[in-house]
Amino acid sequence: MQDKKIDRRVKYTKKALKNSLIDSLKEKTIEKITVKELCEKADVNRGTFYSHYSDQFDLYNEVVKELITDAIALTEPFMNPNERLHDKLKTAVVIFRFIKANSELFKVLLENFSILGSDKYDDMFNQMVHSVYLDDIKRQVPDKRLVDMAYQFVAAANITLIKYWINTGMKESEEEMAILAMKLTTKGISGLM
Repeated sequence: MQDKKIDRRVKYTKKALKNSLIDSLKEKTIEKITVKELCEKADVNRGTFYSHYSDQFDLYNEVVKELITDAIALTEPFMNPNERLHDKLKTAVVIFRFIKANSELFKVLLENFSILGSDKYDDMFNQMVHSVYLDDIKRQVPDKRLVDMAYQFVAAANITLIKYWINTGMKESEEEMAILAMKLTTKGISGLM
């Protein structure tokens, strides 16, 4: 019973710290946020903070990793190319729904994208982007370097599209955004004509 109480306290503390980080990211970049201010906002002492995280970047990285892991988990049923459920459009719609449901978090994280785009997350982004857009290319293009360049292009383009959608008030539906992202990714500008 004591372990459950401790687990609950740890979860509560981590959630409070994550919320304080998200609030702080609305006002400034991660580089300008201090552990001291995170602790004050979360009403947590610095010793407690350091028992969970090495610094504000460590906390930031955990928030990003959880967000990506949650997105991947939601799309997994649609991503297996051998299953009937594999549907690129459905996968893209699920991702856009997830983004809309977490738009506030995505907005502040995308503002700090230089860290989000680090090598640490490449494998996770790779999994999502390849599954939605590049599985077919991987099978048809033997040059791994070309596939990697395509991944970089597609990931950057979709992140920019997501930022634009969030920053302009998400007026388009998730389905409309998924269709647009698929058209632009597979056909480029000619897909709009």
